[in-house]
Amino acid sequence: MHLDVDAIDFTDCPIADVPQQGEGLEVQEAISCLKTFVRSPRFCGLTITEINPDHADEQGAVLSGFAESIAEVLAPLGR
Repeated sequence: MHLDVDAIDFTDCPIADVPQQGEGLEVQEAISCLKTFVRSPRFCGLTITEINPDHADEQGAVLSGFAESIAEVLAPLGR
């Protein structure tokens, strides 16, 4: 599975390398899709690309929140 964060609306989650405001999925929509894919017995890996931390807030809350969401999606695989 490949997730390019440029597919997420920059207004909702400003971490993309190529900011596109008002376009793309909301971050929760992307996370919901990932949850579905991870549950498949055919799921075998995930790559995440095009994250640009320079576009996120200086405190890192947006990037941390995104990383935590990804960790929650993948957590069932470690059990």
